[in-house]
Amino acid sequence: ALYVEAVAEDIPLESNLFDRVFCLFSFRDFKDKRQGLTEIMRVLKPGGQLVICDAGKANWLHGIFGRIYMATFVQIVARIVTKDPNHPWKWLARTYTHYGTHRYYKAMMREVGFSDVKARLLFPGMSSRFKANKPAN
Repeated sequence: ALYVEAVAEDIPLESNLFDRVFCLFSFRDFKDKRQGLTEIMRVLKPGGQLVICDAGKANWLHGIFGRIYMATFVQIVARIVTKDPNHPWKWLARTYTHYGTHRYYKAMMREVGFSDVKARLLFPGMSSRFKANKPAN
């Protein structure tokens, strides 16, 4: 297997290469999500599928409760488990605050050219799964 390290906005691989692309808990960290989606579309084969699992924010109200949850409960548990005040989840609440809603990212995926775009919350409601297809043409 080939290991390639790159940013999502500039994938150094040929076009139409993959049947499926998984993006697991990193989409929220793309600097330019639209460009990252455009690159994923480029490297997918026609008829290929994108699956994104990341933070869950069904709508703005869900986002408010999610921000509170990420800023309190997750931080307390992380400090207890890691015994480190600079634990890896320290910045999660901030990235979550700037993360868009299902509607926002579904629209962005459609604008980039994806079809059959779907989003759903995963249990316990703080993560989401997006699925979208590159048209078969």
